[in-house]
This record gives sequence, structure tokens and C-alpha cells, in this order.
Amino acid sequence: VRALSTPARSNSPKPQGEPLVSILIPTGGFKKTINGRNEVMVRHCLNTLLKISSYRNLEIIVVDGGELSDSLIEELKTLTTAELGPDRWQLLRDPRPYSYSLRINQAAAIAKGDWLLQLNDDTEIINPNSLESMLAVAQQANGGIVGALLLYPNGLVQHAGVAIDRLAPHHIWAGCNPKRLPVGFTQSARQFSAVTAAVSLCSKQLWQELGGLSEELPINYGDVDFCLRGGELGHKILLDPQSKWFHFESASRNTDGIPPELETFRRQWGPRLGKNNIDPYTSRWREVLTPRR
Repeated sequence: VRALSTPARSNSPKPQGEPLVSILIPTGGFKKTINGRNEVMVRHCLNTLLKISSYRNLEIIVVDGGELSDSLIEELKTLTTAELGPDRWQLLRDPRPYSYSLRINQAAAIAKGDWLLQLNDDTEIINPNSLESMLAVAQQANGGIVGALLLYPNGLVQHAGVAIDRLAPHHIWAGCNPKRLPVGFTQSARQFSAVTAAVSLCSKQLWQELGGLSEELPINYGDVDFCLRGGELGHKILLDPQSKWFHFESASRNTDGIPPELETFRRQWGPRLGKNNIDPYTSRWREVLTPRR
């Protein structure tokens, strides 16, 4: 399943030019066992990204709360400089309790690129052309929000778009075999209500227009809220299936004691979406394709 050397698909779209993409990586320095080894997730994420991605005009911005050791920071900086050249590394530190939205907003505020890629540290790039493809899709959509196809390490779908049913966001087709996705799903970008911020691209202009992520939703649903606000302004929210990543879900943070924040999301969006809102297309596919226990 872990086909890191899988060649890129010939039909991956190509971006216009080579604009600078700032990659925003919040981290708590957590570890997870990968291929039998205890890995620091941010090291694994950055190492695989820089070794595999074919798109090279990148800036790396890591945000932690003091969890990373000086030696690891120096290692990551050295790796980034060796792969991308000088002035492509930035580190921010904030000692306050972990808030994904806060740390991402801090990283975006100092980003130099015209495009911002939110990237969880518990991800691993699969397709070398993943960033090129997302950038091309975003450019074609005149600067919308673009997410990626994320797989669990066992190859099953973790994220293939987000639907909102009865004011509860859901990862559509989570746990399904990619071969069981709708016919033609993996061939071109598709529009959804939202995509996960684990791997998500948008222009800096759009980020500033929306005011970044809502810090009222520090851990959960901030990405969904961001996408919905973008959609209200007429921007497309797209899932690019050519951009493929592994996602070691929830390895990038400790969720002990963190409220689900669903009630906050419902309070904010209930009046606009309606409490009984249903996404009929994706809901029906989820009913059909959800694995039976």
C-alpha cells in the first residue's frame, strides 16, 4: 500500500508558472509508529514531502509551542535549506495551549507565498505531483479552496470530501476502498461543501478575505467553517483526487479533554444552513458504500 515511488498520473493538471507556495505546519511534536519505527510526525512529514514532491518553489513554516528540541529544529532547518535553498524556513513558537486555528493563523500572517498550503504534520505525500495538481486546480477555479484525497496507512479512504448532514460534518466514504468510489471520481476535481484542512490549499488573497480560521473553533470544524464562508462568497470548494496523501489521523495532537466543538459549529451555522439540512447525493453514496460491521 505504501507506494511512495508511485509515478505521477499523466493526467495530473499543470499549474501556470511557479508561484511560491507557503506550507503551514502546526505541530505538537507528537510521535507515532510508522513501519515499525517510532517517528516524530513533523520530521516524517517534512522529510517525505521534500524528498518526494516534484514542486520545489516552497516555503516551510513550522509552528510549535516549545515541544520541539533545539536539535530537531536545527535538523529540520538544515533539511529544508539543503532541499530548497536559503530563506525557505521559518519557525514560530507560541507557549499557549494547542490551538490548530491559532497556530495556522500565525503561520499565515508571516507567509511570503501567494499560495498557502495547510498541512498536518501527521500526513505523508504519495503522489509526487500532488502540490502541482492542487495549485493547477486552484488556479483554474480562480482561487478557490482545494483539498486532497487522503488515505489511511492501510490504503482505505480517510478523506474524499466533506458533507454536512443535519448540521454535522462527515468525511464522505471514510473507511471505503478507493476502488469503490463513484465511477470517474478519481479522474478530476469535484465540488463539495468542505474539505479537510489536513491538506488544503488556497490563495493568500482568499485567506485574507476570509480572515483566516475562526479561533472560536480551535481544534474541530474550523476548516469546515472556513470552506462554508468561502462558499458563501462564491468561491468553489474542490477535492483534487490527483493529490494523494497518507493521513495518520489525529496523530498530530493530543485530543484528551478537547471538546468536540460541534455545538459551537451548529450555533454559528444553524440559522444559515437549517437544522435539518441534508446533502442528498453524498448522503446516499455514504449509505451505499459504508462498510458493514
